[in-house]
Amino acid sequence: MKVPFFLCLAVMSSLTASKNVFNFKDLGLKGVPAEKRDAKNIVNFADLQNEVAHAHSSITKRKNVFNLSEFVTSLDSNGKREAKNIFDVSEYLKVHHLVERDNQQYVLDDNHLTFTLNEADSCNNLLQSILPQLKSISIFAGYIRNNKEIDGKTESIDQHMLIIAPTDEAIETKLRNLKPWEFPRSLESVSNEEEQEKIIKENLENYLFGHIVTNFEDKLTIEKVKGESGKIVSTTLNNGKTLHIKQNQLNGFFFVKLSGDENGWIPVETVKQVENGFILIIDDSLVKPSM
Repeated sequence: MKVPFFLCLAVMSSLTASKNVFNFKDLGLKGVPAEKRDAKNIVNFADLQNEVAHAHSSITKRKNVFNLSEFVTSLDSNGKREAKNIFDVSEYLKVHHLVERDNQQYVLDDNHLTFTLNEADSCNNLLQSILPQLKSISIFAGYIRNNKEIDGKTESIDQHMLIIAPTDEAIETKLRNLKPWEFPRSLESVSNEEEQEKIIKENLENYLFGHIVTNFEDKLTIEKVKGESGKIVSTTLNNGKTLHIKQNQLNGFFFVKLSGDENGWIPVETVKQVENGFILIIDDSLVKPSM
């Protein structure tokens, strides 16, 4: 049975404001055959109306998810310097209800913090689209792409993700001649192919989770750390370790460090901000083989 043309227009019109693409599978019209069938295949307009209302409601809920770009403002340039954008970390926290005026949370007025970004590094795009464009991290981007769960989150607008991405050179030269899938569990004593594949998968997840923060909006705090001149951002990586992020207010350079790491701060080579997250590229690795 063919869906009448005027019905298509009515459905599409009702969802125009949502700016989302949909198909009739989402409206319960699965398996509608082209040939004529009995009355059981006639579209029930009441049911269709309910399905459209439900779809529109779901899309409306998604529209309440905050786009990172909403917290970015342009910094006026005098034409002699590269245009800058300001990301308001404090306002981002406030909107996500992580900053409250009590003894348990940081007070917004006392911990106001902004990050300054090059305008060219702030994109109205998604992580999934921008990752393949960053040639210096093609290996790590490939690990993300091959992990179904993480890759799915790179295209999601329902949550934000922070990616600390090692360069290809760092992966090739700073892991003591091992590949990310060869540690922490060794493959040398395992001959069973199925067991090897399991270990490889676990090792790669271990490496990924040590460089990624999913649901970044729920794992972010502003701190004043003893021995540091300014405020820093702290968050929890997917492997459970605490990551600190800071920006030098004089030169604008970013740095990251694992909590308790005696090796100190790691310079960030490049920062990219998109609609659903951040990518910080480092010429190092946060996860390394044991000595």
